Amino acid sequence: KYLHFSHSSSCLWYIYIHPAMNCQRNSHYEECASPCQPSCPFPEEKQVCSGVCVEACVCDQGYVLSAGVCVPVKTCGCSYQGRYYMPGQQFWADETCGRLCVCNTTLGMVTCREASCSAKEKCTVMNGERACRPISYNTCTASGDPHYRTFDGRKYDFQGTCEYQLAGLCSQQAGLVPFNVTVQNDNRGSKAVSYTKTVRISIYGATLIISREYPYKVLLNGQLALLPLDYNNELAVFQSGRTAVVDTKAGITVSFDWMSTVTISLPSTYQGTVCGLCGNYNGKAQDELVMPNRQTAPDGTRLGESWQVGLSPGCSSACQGPWCQACSDSESKVYQATKYCGIIADKAGPFRECHSHVDPASYMEDCVYDVCQYHGHQGSVCDAVEVYVSESLKCPSNSHYTLCATGCPATCASLTSFATCHRRCAEACECDQGYLLSGEACVPVRECGCSYDGQYYKKGEVFYPEDKCMEKCTCGENGAVTCQKQKCRQGEVCKLVNGVKGCHPEGEAKCVASGDPHYTSFDGRRFDFQGTCVYVLAKVCDDDKGQLTPFTVTQGNEKYGNGKVAVTKSIAVTVYDYVNDELLNLPLSLDEGRLMVTQEGRNIVIRTTFGLRVLYDTVYYVEVVVPSTYQDRMCGLCGNYNNKGSDDFKLPGGNQANGIDDFGKAWVVDLPGYVCGGCGGQCPTCESAKAALYGKPDSCGIISALNGPFKACHSKIDPAAYVSNCVFDVCATDGNKDTLCDSIQAYALACQSAGIQIQTWRSNSFCRRKHTAAFYLAVHAIYVL
Repeated sequence: KYLHFSHSSSCLWYIYIHPAMNCQRNSHYEECASPCQPSCPFPEEKQVCSGVCVEACVCDQGYVLSAGVCVPVKTCGCSYQGRYYMPGQQFWADETCGRLCVCNTTLGMVTCREASCSAKEKCTVMNGERACRPISYNTCTASGDPHYRTFDGRKYDFQGTCEYQLAGLCSQQAGLVPFNVTVQNDNRGSKAVSYTKTVRISIYGATLIISREYPYKVLLNGQLALLPLDYNNELAVFQSGRTAVVDTKAGITVSFDWMSTVTISLPSTYQGTVCGLCGNYNGKAQDELVMPNRQTAPDGTRLGESWQVGLSPGCSSACQGPWCQACSDSESKVYQATKYCGIIADKAGPFRECHSHVDPASYMEDCVYDVCQYHGHQGSVCDAVEVYVSESLKCPSNSHYTLCATGCPATCASLTSFATCHRRCAEACECDQGYLLSGEACVPVRECGCSYDGQYYKKGEVFYPEDKCMEKCTCGENGAVTCQKQKCRQGEVCKLVNGVKGCHPEGEAKCVASGDPHYTSFDGRRFDFQGTCVYVLAKVCDDDKGQLTPFTVTQGNEKYGNGKVAVTKSIAVTVYDYVNDELLNLPLSLDEGRLMVTQEGRNIVIRTTFGLRVLYDTVYYVEVVVPSTYQDRMCGLCGNYNNKGSDDFKLPGGNQANGIDDFGKAWVVDLPGYVCGGCGGQCPTCESAKAALYGKPDSCGIISALNGPFKACHSKIDPAAYVSNCVFDVCATDGNKDTLCDSIQAYALACQSAGIQIQTWRSNSFCRRKHTAAFYLAVHAIYVL
């Protein structure tokens, strides 16, 4: 419900706007419901209700209200001294925290016992709840090129780029919630320095990931979620300035700015029970560098190596190479000037008011270290200064910069700042008047999204709240969520893909055209067709009553080398009705990312959000990958994708072709004056002696060599067809070396596309890579058709 007000000289006017009814899980909307709904702890108790009916959300059959949430009837909590407590909920029954009670659902009653707060706690009332709360908190920080400051104030540097345990509970004690926080670092620009890339938090049986890969979002149990986020009333995540803040019921707070600075705040109850890069939190800075074997590490590097818990491609726990040399005294002096890091400690500078609160000395020292590694690059200066106080901000639409923005900004999910916000103000972008934070953007109030089951969704967003995607929900106008029964279509399965849960393709199929076009259809049928016109390679011939996105991929072939063979000259993809005929540079993103065109090595790759992928190496090799939702819906030279290779030669009218040439000619879309029906009875042949020569390991045979560079790929992709195609093409071009290398490259691409690591197969004397300016100019641009 939104409350707007206007002010005049004598009156204050209130305007009440009633939003559409938004019912949570296990409930439904009723226009005229009884004002006395069954509720815990006594759901079966007959109620005398004389009120008139009201518009309301009502629990579904078999569910009753429990603390505002619809739960199964058999999972009600307990009643004690006129108050209701949820199952398993603990509470203190006296004012001095001497009698601890719990709602025991097994016994169906509240049980109490004598207890007291520990020496590290005190009995207080906060937000209406009495509890034993920590006396104090300590914070550990990793910032910049990770400069670590432990819970007990010990400072050290460590540049490892793998995954490490930052802090975790290592001594189990009653009343302490187990947790673990790890960080993954990576190089950024220079191999001499590293920054935090990903923070992983494990607590309450959930895994929360905050990563630079997903700015202003988080991954909860593998699923992308917007902020703010609530998980079982035990864990809350919200955005404060440019930082994600994780608050837990256990009093543990973790924050990460999606860039380089991560902090962990622990309550005093965890003193002496934790371990990791943040130390043991025992009040003694001198014994912080403790390794898992309980021995003391001689330096930060050895400590970091000992707490490595995971690997990432190419990671290492120490800086390696000539760039790792220390900064000289003369260089340090240069970067201590106010033009660089000296601005942090400048007594007349912009941060002078902060010096009395936070000593700038160690921050300037860290800055000099990082800036030296980047040889004075101004960006590294800004990044380092930001750790002390944020750099000037460039604010997005509908927001403005403010030096002291609230630490808990109003969002579409909360409408007002948290009443119990304990975050200090921070330099940040703040939404303009009349706008609220919706995910990462500031939107007008009327464009706000919906809160459902602890998560926030943008207006128009579709989501699946159930694990098996049996229910599909849409966030509509005025925060109203509408849900309907749903089941995944043929070829789909409910799963997480790139952090998004939904009905996604179960698998995919690939069609390949390489060399003197040797084709492998979606269903695995192989054939050769040497036509030199433009043909439909793959096309959606049945869009399943509008459920599928239509697309067409055409292939233009031309004569190659001595004219006896043909290769692919051009590939055109028609999708999303793009008809611009405009030359654009790569990379290219169209229609809000629904269509992406990138260059990967020598390959041009086109991707769509519905799963189509087209790769063309600009010379010799083409592959079209379509998701399983398109099974039995395709046509063209790539076949119909019905898992039956025997009927792939289907003509546009639906009948089977009499031969390969007739099949190919039927799919012509352009006639540039060349032979469109293939080679007929004049196809090239290869003498057995030449075939044997070109099949040797120093030629095409390198593809299938048992101990060759492609051996890791043989079990995944049969090399036989690629060797045969290579021999055919090389023989037809009289041993042309370029044809040989392009044929081998076709197999290499197929292996890499399948995610297989192959060994180096090029050398200075064999298929040496050509790097010409003309080549790069040619492939860095593309026509949008």
